[in-house]
Amino acid sequence: MNDESDSEMMYRFRHFQFSDSEEHQQEPERILCDSMLWCADPRMFNDPFDCKPNLVMTDIPVDEAVHRAEAMIRRRGLPPHHPQAMALMRSAREGRFSSPELREALRRGMQESIDRSSVCCFNGKWDDPRMWAQYADNHRGYCLAFELDGDWPEDAVPFHVKYVEERPQIDLAADTMEDTDAADRYIDDSIFTKSIHWRGEQEVRIFRPDVPPGLLAFPPSALKAIYLGLQIQPANRDRLVAAANKRGQRIPIYQLHLHQARYEFELEQIN
Repeated sequence: MNDESDSEMMYRFRHFQFSDSEEHQQEPERILCDSMLWCADPRMFNDPFDCKPNLVMTDIPVDEAVHRAEAMIRRRGLPPHHPQAMALMRSAREGRFSSPELREALRRGMQESIDRSSVCCFNGKWDDPRMWAQYADNHRGYCLAFELDGDWPEDAVPFHVKYVEERPQIDLAADTMEDTDAADRYIDDSIFTKSIHWRGEQEVRIFRPDVPPGLLAFPPSALKAIYLGLQIQPANRDRLVAAANKRGQRIPIYQLHLHQARYEFELEQIN
């Protein structure tokens, strides 16, 4: 990339195939004029395994089950004689804390929590033709370059995705509310782990737990460049240039061209 910064970069491919939503139709201006990115519903991702954790449950001793039941009751603010509190304590004392019914309830609750959240995805390269074909409408869209180590909000920090051959097992018996290491492993294995089939994307993503799909304000200084696809329509190119010109901080805009001798792109700065 023709950028003076030595910081690590991440890239977001976009297109002009808008839905009927007015918010979606105004996306280029939202990004370039308002410094806002859309965080998506993880249930809509193209990888069927994405954000679908492999949840298992190991048996735990009765005394540990009672301890966790008491902690759950305290966190919920339930009085000891509340019906739910009494039922939970009874299940723990009778060794039913890891029953199939409770396991399924825990699994469903954890999956529903992920489904209520939102994710913003980036790629590790701007010059991969497959990414342009898949995520930028066959080179008719554009790509945004962001600084990964920019001044991102504390609740919206980008992290790299890791790629593995087998789905990690996530133990429902781990106390993610009390054990911060267990909580970190749960997020890492559930949200930031994917199959090696997707490793070419070199993905970076922002996860917003229990925040529904919507707009995320990003630091304006994090946006470093715009790349225009080989087949972008002139009207869309002009739209992006006009929006970029309204930013307080000037950013370079590059038009992609085919290299004459190699399977590479050449860049022409047009502003």
